[in-house]
Amino acid sequence: MYKEELQTEVSFLQGALTQLQSGVKLSGKDGNMAEYVKFLDSYLKVQKQYLRLCAELDKLTKEQG
Repeated sequence: MYKEELQTEVSFLQGALTQLQSGVKLSGKDGNMAEYVKFLDSYLKVQKQYLRLCAELDKLTKEQG
């Protein structure tokens, strides 16, 4: 049960990272540094959570064999 919840959260965060990455690129092209920094900050926070959950999911998968 917990493993499925982790997989769902990882998938959700993966989608969020894709959207944030687009925001970073667009704001960078527009030269809007305030928006660029805001998107980049959000992207890095979500990426940190994504990587933490991926590591937890990987560990859980290995433990279950």
